[in-house]
Amino acid sequence: MLPTLRRPAAPSPRLALPAWLAADWPLPILCLAAALMLLLDLGREPLADWDEAIFAQVAREIVQSGDWLTLHWGYELYFNKPPLLLWLTACAYLLFEVTEFAARLPSALAGIGLVGVTYLTGKVVYDRWAGTLGGLILLASLQFVRFARFGTTDILLTLLIFTSLYAYLRARSGSPHWWYLVWGGFGLACMVKSAGALVLPATLAVALWFDGGVARAWRSGSFRGGAVLAALIVVPWHLLMLVEYGQEFLRTYVLHNVVERSTQAVEGHTGDWLFYVNVLQGLFFPWVYVLPFALALSLKENLRAWSRSGPLLVLAVLVFAAYTIIPTKLRWYILPAYPAFVLLLALLLRQASIRLRSLAFAGLAVSCGLVALMVPPSLDLLLAGLVALALVLLLAWRQRASLLLSGALAAFLFAIGANSVATAYQVSERPLAAAAAAIRSESPSDRAPLILYSGLGRPSALFYSERPIQQIKNIGQLAQLLADGQEHWIVLRRPDLKPLQQRFDVSIVDGRRSVIAARIRARE
Repeated sequence: MLPTLRRPAAPSPRLALPAWLAADWPLPILCLAAALMLLLDLGREPLADWDEAIFAQVAREIVQSGDWLTLHWGYELYFNKPPLLLWLTACAYLLFEVTEFAARLPSALAGIGLVGVTYLTGKVVYDRWAGTLGGLILLASLQFVRFARFGTTDILLTLLIFTSLYAYLRARSGSPHWWYLVWGGFGLACMVKSAGALVLPATLAVALWFDGGVARAWRSGSFRGGAVLAALIVVPWHLLMLVEYGQEFLRTYVLHNVVERSTQAVEGHTGDWLFYVNVLQGLFFPWVYVLPFALALSLKENLRAWSRSGPLLVLAVLVFAAYTIIPTKLRWYILPAYPAFVLLLALLLRQASIRLRSLAFAGLAVSCGLVALMVPPSLDLLLAGLVALALVLLLAWRQRASLLLSGALAAFLFAIGANSVATAYQVSERPLAAAAAAIRSESPSDRAPLILYSGLGRPSALFYSERPIQQIKNIGQLAQLLADGQEHWIVLRRPDLKPLQQRFDVSIVDGRRSVIAARIRARE
């Protein structure tokens, strides 16, 4: 009897990944990690004075009034910023109600997008591993994580600037339709922070000059069409405000926000020439000690021949130099340089992993040595353990010496960066916000004005009390106000309580913190 022949088993079908996902699998992983880091407990901490609480209140007044064109803060005209972030925050309120989470959501989503665009830019400039490293370094940077979880304009501005830069790199590679995204990103950036977006055309002008592509870009219909698109995004709102409010709009929006901030220190926000160096030392640790080597490596590369990393170097230098020169100084002004910083650092790590005898590896080793002198002994032991592990692995993979040793040094830096980022999740006490919220809870339907006494700030009190604010500087002004014989709500500092109790009837509503919520009236 002939044996029965069995048909070979058919191979089990494999799940085929989409081509884009197979090529860019780090991208969704990075974005998921960013979402977990930036959305975790996003609404736990009260809003901070000044800008965060101001923007949150402006967006609330958009929703309350239904006026999406003319911005108001404290129920008065507000021309300090363009409206895009505030529109997005108002949309978040419509979806999630007026909460701290919703107030910060547009910035957090912009942070997630920025991590993705950083990866894509790194892939264009070098390869997907450089993009992956850039995204990871960004997530291991305290200032980025802190401000992506902060409801202000700067992370959204950075996303739009860097999206335009990425589109420029794609247009430079031969696809002119990317010019629409270059100009569209610029137009939207202008609608987030007006003058803050001007670093983008300055960067692109330098890049086009070195690329020798000025004439080619101007001849491109997509370039000119993109410029029209940017004008369509920027001009209507600005023109409407100018026609409607004239000199008042020009005085606040142009004179104060652009001219005064560029020529003098506004609102006491000043600093010396090392202001942003000190910011980076505190908020970009430990990467700040590797950064000079990364900048030197990129400069050397681009002096030899203009490369794809050139625009990154130009953006980083222009942002840092411009805000160092401008008298008004705030820590978050240099955030648009961060994606360029992290990608230049990623290029150094990538090159150090390829060649042991290189400027990249030498810079990495020296900077790790400097960082080791500044961290606790436990982290020094971590560095020693990682290097020892790399040396043991070298016994089996001697041809991988540069990869193993640079990997050990990079892991040390990432561990310190992650340790720094952990501080971004610490909840700060906001006593003014708590006192204002206590008054709202005590009398939720009351909209009588709230007195802020003796120089207390206004923004968070306005947001959390949901009532108009009266700022009273001294006891004489307060006596005049209380002459009407009515009871008023007041928020004051604890040291001011005893002098007021000696002259007025004060009923404390919430006295647990350094800022006290109370009712006050003239003594009969």
